Amino acid sequence: MTPLLTIATAVSCALNVLLMLHVWQLSTISRELSPQAPNFKYTYPPREISAPIGRTTLAMQAPDRAFAIHDDAAWAALVPYKRGFVRLGPHGVPFSPAVYHQLHCINMVRWAYRGTRDGVFKTADAHVTAFGHANHCFDLLRQSVLCKADTTLMPVPAASARSDETGTAVVRRCRNAAQILEFAQGNQAFWDGIPYTVDFYADYLNGKLDF
Repeated sequence: MTPLLTIATAVSCALNVLLMLHVWQLSTISRELSPQAPNFKYTYPPREISAPIGRTTLAMQAPDRAFAIHDDAAWAALVPYKRGFVRLGPHGVPFSPAVYHQLHCINMVRWAYRGTRDGVFKTADAHVTAFGHANHCFDLLRQSVLCKADTTLMPVPAASARSDETGTAVVRRCRNAAQILEFAQGNQAFWDGIPYTVDFYADYLNGKLDF
């Protein structure tokens, strides 16, 4: 084989490799952009949602004026439609992502406080009901905080500063709540209109459900 033919053969092989790589990249992009049914089926009992939740940077604010104690609508909007419940596995077993249960509980504690402060509760029963829920929520939130055990270091303000300024503007690396919401909304859209067919709670506890 002459040197010229050898060079031509090498160039041809290189061009073929580049062409195959280009075709593979185009097919990958096409798959990523094409609409696909969400994969909410599993081969094991799930402990967390399967979506790849990334990290994001947030600066803590104190006080956060976007969530005034009296703004019921703003606090209610923290928890998505159907309290953020999702359905998993081929039977669509319902689950509550812990973050939405915790946000719901924070709102219930806020409501018990605001209702008492602002005279919203008109009967003794309404007052007892609100605080009964708040008592449950205090316990859930205590356990949730201890479970996560956030070790972010928060600067202590000068003695002359207000006590609510501790931790102001501290930048933290947090889980991306927007991605969790996106998963929940996509899951709910996937299962919308599909009725429940089994007694999920009893069958799940008894290990009778296939995921």
